[in-house]
Amino acid sequence: MDDSRSQTFATSSGLVTIHSSPSRPRSAKRLEGRHHAFLAAHWLELKAASHGGYQEYGPGAVVLWRESRPRRWRPRPFESERLWYATQLHSLPGGGGVRFDGWEARLIETYEPSREAVIVLVEADRLAGYLVRGPLPPAAAREQSGTGLN
Repeated sequence: MDDSRSQTFATSSGLVTIHSSPSRPRSAKRLEGRHHAFLAAHWLELKAASHGGYQEYGPGAVVLWRESRPRRWRPRPFESERLWYATQLHSLPGGGGVRFDGWEARLIETYEPSREAVIVLVEADRLAGYLVRGPLPPAAAREQSGTGLN
């Protein structure tokens, strides 16, 4: 991902690198720090969900969705029932008004499932996709997190 911006976090399971779209609007960039912290903190579970989705359906993205934008003064966490695996971003349930530039769709076609995961956060009409790379192989991530397929 030559055109992306990246940030690396030290977590208890090792280094997690998160790549962000280079063309994100300024309003979405403000949330990026919170998104990065969330992705790094939940890397094991997200990688396990990504690996399970890939085994079942092929290349795709783990999608976390909520109907409204988070409030600055009281952000809500993503709810587990709003997590799914999508193989095509143009058909996101409830995402009719969501606009994206195609960077996230290209990630689905080019990421390396054994080492990376495509994670898409949808908040109301905003979509933010990330390519996340971490240290654990998929089987170890699933076993350590205790996550199974829904």
